This record gives sequence, C-alpha cells and structure tokens, in this order.
Amino acid sequence: MPSVPYENEDSDPNDSVHARGIYTTLDSLLDTRASVLETYWPGVIQELLLSGAYHSRASDTFPPVSHAEFKAKYDERKHEDLKHAVMTPVLSLIRDDVRCFQHEILVQGFRSTPRLFINTWPYQFTKEWCDEFAQFIGLGITAPHLLKVKVFCRTPEEVSTLWVNRFVNVMYDYHGMDWMNAQAKNFELQTIAHVPLFVPAIDLTGNHTHESMKELEQQEGIHPVVDLENTASPLVKLQQLFVHNFSIISPKTTPVF
Repeated sequence: MPSVPYENEDSDPNDSVHARGIYTTLDSLLDTRASVLETYWPGVIQELLLSGAYHSRASDTFPPVSHAEFKAKYDERKHEDLKHAVMTPVLSLIRDDVRCFQHEILVQGFRSTPRLFINTWPYQFTKEWCDEFAQFIGLGITAPHLLKVKVFCRTPEEVSTLWVNRFVNVMYDYHGMDWMNAQAKNFELQTIAHVPLFVPAIDLTGNHTHESMKELEQQEGIHPVVDLENTASPLVKLQQLFVHNFSIISPKTTPVF
C-alpha cells in the first residue's frame, strides 16, 4: 500500500492516535452557487430565494438558467467569482462536531486537539490569505487553543482515502460524489466505511425533480437518495442532507436536518 500523502499534517507531538479531524471545502462553507449565479445572472438568485425554490431544489438548475448553462460557468469558477459568497449552515454543523470531539477528548482523557482541514480547491490563494482565513474560521467555532485549522488547496485526486482514513473522522463536501469518483482506485486500497461523508441530497445530472424522484421510488421500491447511500456504504458512510444545509442561510430554513 502506498504511503499516506501529507503524512504528518503538522501534527503536534502531544497529539495521540485519538486525534479527531474534520474535512470540508470552501465550496461547502460558502454558498459559491449563489455567488456564481449573482455574478453572471444578476437578480436570478433573489427571485429563487423569495420563492423558496433555491433552498428546496432537486438539482443545481436555476430557472431561467439551465443546468448546462450554470454548470459551464461553475466548472470554470475562480476566486473572483466569490465576491457574493456567504456562509452556509455547514459552519454550525462543524461547530457541533468540534464540541462533541472536545467533550470526548476531555471525558476519555485523550491528549489531542481536534483539527479542521479546509480545502480551497479550485481556488488558489496566498499562504497569508489561507492563514488569515484559518484564524477567522477557527474563531467562529471555538477558542484558538482548542482547535487547529489548516487551509490548503488540493485536487480531489490528492485527498486520498488513505489520508482521510488517518486524519479525518467527518467530511462535509458539496462535491463529495465527484471526490468519490476521483478516488475510485484508492477505494480499492482503503475503504472508509466508518467515516460520514455529508453531501447535498440533489441530482447531479440535472435531469430529475422531486416529483420524478418520487416516481422512481414508486417504480423501484426505494428512494434514489436511500439507494445511493446503500450503494456507497461499503466504501464510505454517505449521508445526504437537505440542500439548504449547503446554501445561503435563510430564516425559512432554520433547521439544519
């Protein structure tokens, strides 16, 4: 089995084998979908938010913008397209995870500090920006000495299942299905069926609506969301959340589950 990339991950000599790690992406912490929409199709996101369609969508299709039109722009996104991006409830979910880890560490007497890994890919930033962002996010979660935050830019191929198995206990990734596809060969070497991977419950092809998925459920006897989670279970503990958990926070979508 090949060695784990980024093997030490800036580990502290006081950390034990019981260290707890959370992995997420900038596209999960920030609603970059809304930002790209506002950048290239001004006004569309406002209409979708007012109607409630944005937070209840079944795919990244934003009428009058087609799935193909949006995907073409989104796939080429760059840091200049983040000017309208705002935080999502993912930060609150991570905050809860950190509190649970801290309690577990205290109760069981582990000498370790939880870690949060934030992947900015495909956006390229300076080391100074990454350090400042790490500090900003860390302060939004807990006291600085109670959490280590590391910000980096790695392709989905570079975030191997070998690395996840060693350093990560929970994953939040809007594009988690793409990451799974990129890790197909590594899953043959290392499965991570014990690691929850939280992704949005949406159709990535843009071909389905909630109604068509209900029709599939009636035909197949199982909802596509449940079917996908069951199919992935030998590899990773796939958990699909309502898409509003990965979207701009709205008073209408206070619950995170």
